[in-house]
Amino acid sequence: MDEALINRIEANVLVLSPDTPEDDFLTYIVNEVIDRVLVYTNREQLVARYLRDLENYSEDDSIWDSYDYPIPRVLERVISGIVVSSIKTVQSKRTAKQGSVASMSDNGQSVSFNKELQAYMYTSDDTEVFAGTTKILDKFRLPTVNGSY
Repeated sequence: MDEALINRIEANVLVLSPDTPEDDFLTYIVNEVIDRVLVYTNREQLVARYLRDLENYSEDDSIWDSYDYPIPRVLERVISGIVVSSIKTVQSKRTAKQGSVASMSDNGQSVSFNKELQAYMYTSDDTEVFAGTTKILDKFRLPTVNGSY
């Protein structure tokens, strides 16, 4: 995606969570969440056309007035919230010490330990990463078209 979108989302993240360091980790998580949102909403097909239009039109052209952005502007704050949640989850998993107790149950008498840091963004499903925002994202899903039209 374009740098302007990434910068706006990073700025929103810093408003929501001012203690978030501005580093490559933040940019990585922002890009990862954007990619997941694009795939989840089936809007990744709009990215190539959008990047091409960015090159061919200036910011003042009327094409942008009713443009169908890959990531609609109204989703930027939602995505920022997802990024903050993801960063906090990843940081908590990073700080969990290997061999520490991850969970316990009383009657079942089971104890599980943190054996290693799992790649949260790769092992979690969309409903976990998007943490309650799937209803909002569902409103922006594009249908999948099978066959030629």
